[in-house]
Amino acid sequence: MTTPPPQCLAELMQWLEKCFDASAARDVHAVVHFDLLGDDGGSLVLRIDGGRLDIQRGVASEPDVLMRSCAHDFFGVVAGEENIDVMHMEGRLEVEGDLGVAMKLRTIFPAR
Repeated sequence: MTTPPPQCLAELMQWLEKCFDASAARDVHAVVHFDLLGDDGGSLVLRIDGGRLDIQRGVASEPDVLMRSCAHDFFGVVAGEENIDVMHMEGRLEVEGDLGVAMKLRTIFPAR
């Protein structure tokens, strides 16, 4: 079953929960901060701990990974309309911190 892509922060939180692959995250212990700018954006903190996920609105003081982009562009990634690698190369996505964790997010949150 396909999960529709999000159009706002609340829908992104639901999408992340539905698409979370606990088995892919079983060896991951990380805090990820999404800072999504513009309309329908905001900040989310994901705590991934050995196959468990906790998502909260807010800011992490020392995340393992910080990802910052325009909310509209990020929702496009989730919808399959934007390429995250191209966004990064074009400077539309900033990634700070552990790039290994950032890359692992693709398998932890596969599009369904």
